Amino acid sequence: MKPIFVIKLPQGDLSPMVITECIQRTKKHLDQDPISDDYHILVIADKSDRIEFECFNTPITETKIEELQKYLTRKIELINK
Repeated sequence: MKPIFVIKLPQGDLSPMVITECIQRTKKHLDQDPISDDYHILVIADKSDRIEFECFNTPITETKIEELQKYLTRKIELINK
C-alpha cells in the first residue's frame, strides 16, 4: 500500500473557479511526476498562507519528508506561475 501525501494549497483571495483550476493543474502534473509511483497524491485548498503538507503511512524519515516537501514546493510554484 502506497503512503498518502496531502498537499494543501493556499487559497488566498482567489475565486473558487481559480482555486479549482490550480488544484486540477497541480494534480495533473504531479500524477505524471515520479513521486506518484511511490505516493498517492491528494491536492486540496487550505486557508493557510503557504503550501503545507501532511504525509500518512510512510516508513521514510523526517529528513526525507522534508526533502520531498522542498521538491514539491518548487515544482508546485513552477506549475502555478
